[in-house]
This record gives sequence, structure tokens and C-alpha cells, in this order.
Amino acid sequence: MRRPIIFEVDVVHDCWLCDTTERLRDGVVLFKGGAILDDKVLANVELHSPYLGKFIDAFASHPIVTKVSPIVMRPDSADLLVTCKSDGTVYDNLVKSGCILMEPTVSEDGADRVSMLAPSEKHMRDFFSRMGESGTVTLKAKRYLDEKDQLSFNLFKTSGFTKFKTAAALLSPRQRECFEIACRNGYYARPHRITLEGLAQKTGISEPTFREHLRRAEQKLLPVLHEVLKLF
Repeated sequence: MRRPIIFEVDVVHDCWLCDTTERLRDGVVLFKGGAILDDKVLANVELHSPYLGKFIDAFASHPIVTKVSPIVMRPDSADLLVTCKSDGTVYDNLVKSGCILMEPTVSEDGADRVSMLAPSEKHMRDFFSRMGESGTVTLKAKRYLDEKDQLSFNLFKTSGFTKFKTAAALLSPRQRECFEIACRNGYYARPHRITLEGLAQKTGISEPTFREHLRRAEQKLLPVLHEVLKLF
């Protein structure tokens, strides 16, 4: 009997996402979906960085990229359509192996973090085999599904968990630290159990700097919370 598998991997290989985020560290790219057109992939990506121009230029100059089309440009993020050669890409191998992307792929610091659903062990091994020809694949987590998991799996898909996970991946280490310290020390209690000044002292940075890190973290997480609340 075939048992579907949810699994998560880190992939390091020769592609425009890994290569660019390896060279330009101050940014995160989300691969949100794509389409395979002949020998090319049309990728819908969301770029987060204070240096959008550098990233877009690096994408456009990569040997396997043929076109970069900005869709929406914001001060420190952008939605892009990127056309590249499909051979050897994570998405191409995912489709060929019969697996399904569970959530946006996160590309950062030279690696792709991919969560997917494989219909069976055979399909998962096929993905590993295909990706192994052009890079390194590290299994981070794996879970088999059976019939009793179906209800919880459907809830998982609609609960907003993957949205939260994707949003959390966009937080810089400092933003995550400031948000976690604020939560742990009762900043969001009413009344506040600690001031911004007190939180800043705990992290060793100035109050204006702490406030800005916390504001940016809230800016990324709160819209996701709003979307999740609409599900209940």
C-alpha cells in the first residue's frame, strides 16, 4: 500500500536562486509557484531585500535566466516573473518526480528550503535521485500519512500554518530576536509589563533601533495573522 509522505529538504545546487543568495546575503526569495513551458520554467517569486536592484540585476545576468519581469515593486520587496532554463531546477525535478509543492520555497544564503508531498516513497526517492545529479539534498524532516491523518492533513493545509512558516522565514535574525524577547517579557500584555526602553537594554541596542526591528517583524507577521483569522 502506498503511503503519502510530507517531507522537507535543503537543496544546494547550481541555479540562479542559490547562486544569487550565496553572493548577496541580505535577502530572501520565495518561489511561490511556476509553470513549465517547453524547456523553460516561468517562476513567480517574491523578493525581500533592501537591495532590490542588486538582486534583480544578479537574476537577469545569471546564465540560465532569460528574462526578469517586475510585477510589483515596493520599498524593500518585489513580485517578479523570472523565466529560466528548466533542466536541473528544483521545480522541474519536483514535477517530473510526481511530487507536490506544499508551501513557497525559501531561498536564502545559497540554499533552497523545500516542503513537499510525495504520493509514495518511490516518488520521494525519484526526486532525491534527480536532484542529486546537480546538487546536494539534505532531508530535514519526513512524515508518512495514513487514512486517519487525512482530516488533520486537510486542516493543516487550510489552517494557515504554512503561511506563518513562510512569513517567519522572512524575519531577519535580529527581527526574530526582538519579537521573541518582546513576547517573552510581556510587552504585548495590557498593561505592558516592560517598555521598549527596557527591551532595548536587554538586547544591547538603542531604543529607536529596537523599535524599528520590532515594527518590521510585526509588519511581516500581522497580515498573515489577519488572513488566518478569516479561516475561523
